[in-house]
Amino acid sequence: MAADHCYRCVVDFGDIRMTFPVYSPRQLTNDELRDIAIEQAVQNANDTGHNVTATDIKPVGFNYEGAYENGD
Repeated sequence: MAADHCYRCVVDFGDIRMTFPVYSPRQLTNDELRDIAIEQAVQNANDTGHNVTATDIKPVGFNYEGAYENGD
């Protein structure tokens, strides 16, 4: 069975703080995680009616939560 590694990501844009999980089939480097988190934050923000770009996103922190079986 395959496992996904889960990271809890916290980013700010403007006066809004966003927290969300990022899942990966392997552990990520800090640079990889930062890039993925910014990309996902932009998508999440724009999906909820905000108009942001990657330069608007300020990473606050990341926390590795462990590996979880994904059912594959």
